This record gives sequence, C-alpha cells and structure tokens, in this order.
Amino acid sequence: MNWLRRALYWRQPVWQPFVVFPRDWTPELQASLHVSDQASYAAQLERAFRELQGWFAAQLDGRTFRLLPVSWMVSTLSIEEWRAKGSFYASIDTFREASAAGIIGSLCNERRFYYGFLVPYLYGGGAWGRDQFRDANNEPECDFTLPGMAWACGWRPADDLTDPKEKQGSLAHEAGHCFGLAQSETRPSVMSGAMWDYPACGFLPEEKAALISSWPEWFR
Repeated sequence: MNWLRRALYWRQPVWQPFVVFPRDWTPELQASLHVSDQASYAAQLERAFRELQGWFAAQLDGRTFRLLPVSWMVSTLSIEEWRAKGSFYASIDTFREASAAGIIGSLCNERRFYYGFLVPYLYGGGAWGRDQFRDANNEPECDFTLPGMAWACGWRPADDLTDPKEKQGSLAHEAGHCFGLAQSETRPSVMSGAMWDYPACGFLPEEKAALISSWPEWFR
C-alpha cells in the first residue's frame, strides 16, 4: 500500500516553494533576516509557508493547500546579471534553471503551483497562467493556462518590509493572483493594500467563493 499512497500523493495538486540564490549571495546581504546560510533562509521560508497554510484554512472554512518542503539552489548567474536581464524575464529564467537543476519538476505540470524566491531581489509578482512561459517563437510552452506562478516578494532587505506580518501578507497576495484573483481596492481584501495588515486582512466573500469553486482540488 505504501507505493500506492505515494503515487496518489504525487498526483494531488500541491504547492512547491523554492529559492534560487545568485552565485555571489552572502548572508551579509540580508542581515535583517538573521540567516547564516542558504539552508537557514530556506528554513525561515518554510516556517512562513506553514503559517500561511493555517491562515488560508481560517479564511476558507478549513480548506487549505498541500505543501512540499522548500528546496533551494545556487544560480550560475550573479545578482547584477539577473538585474541586467530585466525583472520579468529574469524570473522566468530562474524558474527554468530550477527545473533543469531538478529542485522543482516540469514547469508544465498542472499539479504543481511553483512559488519561486529570487534572493535578494527588489520586486515580486504573481502571474495568472503558465502561458507566461514562452519559447523562442513566443509560443506558450505549456498547453494550459492555470494555475499560475508567483515569485519573490517581501523576503528582501528593504526598509519598507521589515515587519514579518507584512512579509506574510505579500506571500498571500501574490498567491491570490496565481489563482485568478485580481487586484482589489476593497479592504480588508488581501488583494488590496490591506495585505500589509496581515493577518487581519482576508478574502472578500466573492474571492473566497471563487477560490473554493474554481479550485476544489487545491483547497481541500
């Protein structure tokens, strides 16, 4: 029965957070995070996602996401090489690098929601759909649109994100975009500026209904 349980587990939708460090990253670059090495950074991030599981359960009547352990790797590129490539395309390239290195699976995997962290980096985002991954002819690499993907936001040494609660809010906000939720002007939606009020923010009734009805396998 063990092999059957494992096979069924890997067929279930699951979130997979991962971290890509530039080759010249050192803990001193992010002293405010109090990390000593890459592994301790990944451990902090994993604790944040475990806490986020509980927050989603509180918002969605006990429903929440499955979570794989945070994985990490060191990129072949430096911080400046990442920045020179441009923010959006640099994020796509690091997803490809992580997949090629084997720390995440295929990018075109409908059962995986990848949440990537580029460290250190000065922006973040959540994209609605895997059609963001395109080949040299600008054709989508994946033959489906959803779920989306998210990349680094909040886990950075910026003076406007020093409160751990703010960092948690940014994780939830970008994840919402990946499941089709739009930016909102209505507080206390986490999709609005209320994300900085985490954990007091939440989902509006219509946002909650959309997540539960559109993604029953992801939020159980």
